[in-house]
Amino acid sequence: MNTKTACILTQEYERGATWIYSEEIAKAIKNLSDWNPILVTALKDEKLTQKPKKSETEIKFIRTGSSKLFYSNKYWKGTSPIIESIKPDLIHGNLPMLSTRNLSTKIPIIETVHTTFYGEQQSIIGNTSEKLNWVERRLLLTYPVLKRIEAKLMKQAKHLIAVSDPIKQEIVNYYRVPSSKITVVPNGVDTRKYKKTDEKIYEKNENEFVLGFLGRMMIRKGSELLVPILRMVRTKYPNVKLMVAGDDLNKKKDFIRTLKKYNLLDSVINLGYINDDMKNSFFSSVDLFLLPSNYEGMNLTLLEALSCQTPILATPEAVTFEHDNTIFTSERSASEFARKIIEIIQNEKLLSEVAKKSRDIADKYSWDNTAKQTLEVYNKVL
Repeated sequence: MNTKTACILTQEYERGATWIYSEEIAKAIKNLSDWNPILVTALKDEKLTQKPKKSETEIKFIRTGSSKLFYSNKYWKGTSPIIESIKPDLIHGNLPMLSTRNLSTKIPIIETVHTTFYGEQQSIIGNTSEKLNWVERRLLLTYPVLKRIEAKLMKQAKHLIAVSDPIKQEIVNYYRVPSSKITVVPNGVDTRKYKKTDEKIYEKNENEFVLGFLGRMMIRKGSELLVPILRMVRTKYPNVKLMVAGDDLNKKKDFIRTLKKYNLLDSVINLGYINDDMKNSFFSSVDLFLLPSNYEGMNLTLLEALSCQTPILATPEAVTFEHDNTIFTSERSASEFARKIIEIIQNEKLLSEVAKKSRDIADKYSWDNTAKQTLEVYNKVL
């Protein structure tokens, strides 16, 4: 067999959905085929103190400094020399990360589209600047430029992978890309890694019911609904608590101020950032995981929760994949979420049944399945 090489590009390293996607897809492709995937990523460490972790896949690093920005000129400038030295058979980029922006090459490029700038902008437009975090404010300020670059990269790509049917429809409707140029390949989850455990990140009291939220505190994720939801549910069930992981709430002054205003500070468990090794104990400590998003591509956290047999309540917009009624859904409003949570608390049998079924759904979305479908795209474009 002739080994073929694919360079998979993402600015994220060790954190973030596109890093998880890129690393997992690379490992699975390497195990399943004669392809040799090489990750090209950013190491944001000017002092060279960060030691790259050991990986099953070869990684090429571009040092970009400590900037929070994904759209780094240092990364873009660093990709071309690496591509020229490796001379891969194929380049696999990630949108909307714009990871292939600086490449001018005859090597076939495919792009996995996780979300689009159009969809992200639509999810936050109409909100005042004070309600948005810095990522959302930056998007609104730079949207015309970012969307133009994104559209150009979609056009130059030989083929696009959309992570869900709604994302494919966005690309067709708002970027004028022919449907025949897009293949839907769902994300995956490592069910060997994410599983229910007796080790808890929070030991609750006997009568407590714990709601969970894991993600950035931003409008698109519905973080502004968390306090109103908690307030309404606690009028009926005062022993309900909310456990939040992802962002450190102590840095979210408005959120803390609102909790104090309604005397809810002791009802919220603030975990801040948690790494992958802590997710099993997080999900195993949660009675019901919440995702009140108004826009998602294919959310990896939902798959991780399913794999850990944690019941989920989400908006229809957040659930972009088949789940055989293992995910509770609700209209995106605090009152509807609260009403649904109260219904669920009152039906322990249903909660238990859904938890048992959820693992079977997670098994259908393995990274091996994602890799097999991705390999079909690789072979199609060569």
